[in-house]
Amino acid sequence: VDSTGEWLEVAFGPSQEGHSWHFRATVDARRFLGRTLSSRQVTCIRQALALKQDLESARQQGWPMLRASWVQSMQEQRCSRRFGHRALSASEADAMCRAAEEKAESCPRVQRTRPSFAPCKTLA
Repeated sequence: VDSTGEWLEVAFGPSQEGHSWHFRATVDARRFLGRTLSSRQVTCIRQALALKQDLESARQQGWPMLRASWVQSMQEQRCSRRFGHRALSASEADAMCRAAEEKAESCPRVQRTRPSFAPCKTLA
């Protein structure tokens, strides 16, 4: 089997007419936010794996890097019915992060040894 699409059809059967395979990368951010973070949906498994690698690498460096990587990933082109086909603006992505941070302040699973969330610069 040569292509990812062919492999998926062999492994899981053909996609339904008018539909295609969608993937998303997840990263365990319970230590920081009390939840798992999820990337935008993508149609290419290689892109999902690259997103996973980027988010996981950033997670290993701490919340400021994971936050920046998550914000950056939200600003790239989307292919989700739920969120539409446009990328989020920097301010929209930052607002999503701030909302997650605010919600995490009351979460008992969040690591309490870290200081309160402070604004940080996103990756350029």
